[in-house]
Amino acid sequence: GSGTSMSTPHVAGLAGLLFAQNLPDRDNNAEVRNIIETTADDLGIPNRDDYFGYGRINVYKALKYLTP
Repeated sequence: GSGTSMSTPHVAGLAGLLFAQNLPDRDNNAEVRNIIETTADDLGIPNRDDYFGYGRINVYKALKYLTP
């Protein structure tokens, strides 16, 4: 498996973990999406690109992330 069919359950699982933390910066979809995008490991050319998007999710960094 590869592509969006393989990545969707992983990203959804990370989103669920972030919501489960029940922190003030994790109370809506936009904030959780921002955390996932901000903490992703950038692949390919710097920043978002058409091939890798924001990169590979990093569950550890996402769960440790505290919004400034």
